[in-house]
Amino acid sequence: MKRFTILAAILALATTLYMAGVATGAMFLFAAAALFEAAFWVQLMRKPRPQRVIAKRDPRYRR
Repeated sequence: MKRFTILAAILALATTLYMAGVATGAMFLFAAAALFEAAFWVQLMRKPRPQRVIAKRDPRYRR
């Protein structure tokens, strides 16, 4: 769930920067938005790390 929240924040920031770039005509805002959009797509395509499963052993069955 945390991964999708971060992805949504990156996409929202990129959208905000694109809109600010259109309103002001500043090319560095477009460039920053493109970087954040690229980060969004890279994170979206990357597979999430599998959770490590720790098996708890029952002490009654110790060798």
